[in-house]
Amino acid sequence: MRTCLKLVLCLIAVAAWTGCSVKQPAPFFEKPGLAAKVKAGEYIQVVDNFLILLDNSHTMRDSYQGEQKFYLAQSAALSLNETIAGLKLNGGLRTFGTLSLTAAGRTKLACPVQPHAAASYAECITGTKASFGSTPLYEAMVAAADDIANLKGKTAIIIISDGNFTGTNPDQAVNMLKEKYGDRVCVSSITIGRVGALSALTNQSRCGAYGYLDDLKTADGMVDFATKVFLEKAPPRPAASKIIINSVLFDFDSSAVKPEAAIVLKEAASMLKQNPGKAITIEGHTCSIGTDQYNQGLSERRANSVKKFLAGQGIEMSRMSAKGLGESRPVADNKTEDGRQRNRRVEFHVMQ
Repeated sequence: MRTCLKLVLCLIAVAAWTGCSVKQPAPFFEKPGLAAKVKAGEYIQVVDNFLILLDNSHTMRDSYQGEQKFYLAQSAALSLNETIAGLKLNGGLRTFGTLSLTAAGRTKLACPVQPHAAASYAECITGTKASFGSTPLYEAMVAAADDIANLKGKTAIIIISDGNFTGTNPDQAVNMLKEKYGDRVCVSSITIGRVGALSALTNQSRCGAYGYLDDLKTADGMVDFATKVFLEKAPPRPAASKIIINSVLFDFDSSAVKPEAAIVLKEAASMLKQNPGKAITIEGHTCSIGTDQYNQGLSERRANSVKKFLAGQGIEMSRMSAKGLGESRPVADNKTEDGRQRNRRVEFHVMQ
């Protein structure tokens, strides 16, 4: 008995000594992001919370395509973290596979579910270490049911693993989650390798998405995966009449309404007064000169300038909404001065 205990303590000591990864994990690519898709109105966010279950068991110490699987799993988690930055979410992280004498100790809540901030969540991911334990995915999913018990809205549980597991089959945990939470919980997965076990769990949950690391190392691949997990196509917008205000509405790098544009806007206000009750969306646009961030702010200022002008003409503020789309929707070639001038515009969408 004493010899057995010494052996276990020795293994724990080895795990602690070798647990620090020499190579620091990093995202596979620069920030892509889903927030722009939502802001543009193409998609709507349908998930409110997420919990990543990160496999840190002994099989994740093995090599895959020249890299340690756990390093790849951390990098995939970091890439997903960058992709969803800007969405309003609550996020947490649980590991499974820690070497422990007790079942409860083999899965640990590394970060509780809380408002998601990309920087702090990245620190949570990089703070995890590979271990020497078995792969208790079932126990991790059972524990996850308690982690999300007090959350409101829809939750995505995202498993990142090589697809191997030990002990009770995790499909029983999927059944438990669906019985407890119904469609408010979906199981998604990222598999390091080509094992099909995790995709089967996603299919069993009847919602979510599954992907393989080989396909998610690019920004496009991860955006596609994250879109399936967190977003849905926006429903068709109500029919609207679009009025494009003259492209000379704004000077370069300006949000001030020009005197000649005021004439056009007064005519637009007169038309809107003849159609009371109809909602109006005002969209601001820019040319391509400047950074994306700066042009986004400039387009918002232009839209709000027009909104303020129309309010001064007697159009109720409650009828109008203003948003900026930056340089994302040009109507002319930004390589020419004439094209850039036409892109410095505002569009009205009057709902029918």
